[in-house]
Amino acid sequence: RKSLVSKVQELQGIDGVLSVKPLGTLGMAVVEVASEEVEERLMEELAEDTDVELVVPDTWVSLDQSSGFLSPKASLPTESQPVFSPTGNGNDGSAHFKLITSGTCADTDMVPIRSSALCEESAHQLGFGYLVAHSTWNSHRPEGCYILRMNNEVSLWLGLSERSIGKGAETTTPGRGRHPICKSSTFTYTTTTTTTTTTTTTLPSQNI
Repeated sequence: RKSLVSKVQELQGIDGVLSVKPLGTLGMAVVEVASEEVEERLMEELAEDTDVELVVPDTWVSLDQSSGFLSPKASLPTESQPVFSPTGNGNDGSAHFKLITSGTCADTDMVPIRSSALCEESAHQLGFGYLVAHSTWNSHRPEGCYILRMNNEVSLWLGLSERSIGKGAETTTPGRGRHPICKSSTFTYTTTTTTTTTTTTTLPSQNI
């Protein structure tokens, strides 16, 4: 098994790779590539490498929490947060979400989450704190929203590749797992936007 340092050096030498960001505590690297064509080529070369996430700048999106809107080419993921234990008690929104450690959402009569905002909300409802959902187009990843556990660390991801549809939990590597967060098929998620209108009235000068 290659070390993270040697893997990063190898990836940096590949034509079409713009940057490689090592995530030390996760033992993985996030690779920014120049185009979807480069991504496809790398996907074939890397096969089912569990230590690499691919990012295409023009399609990379992550929730901009300052505005609440999805923004293109957001910052690459930082190191993950310390792991939290789920604390959802079924008396709130957590009753609509479930973290699975094996199989797929369909196996539990639930559906994957494919919204960044809902992914973050569901993780919070399940007791994982406030995590930012980082998108990946790696087709070997679980479909939709999932928690990545790496020993004592956890991060939140959103699998958006059409080729990942139907894929569920990954638990083949000791100390590491990708566990989908599923939602009830009857659960709906809405956001409310409040607009404030200010009206200015100018009085005739003789009345002032």
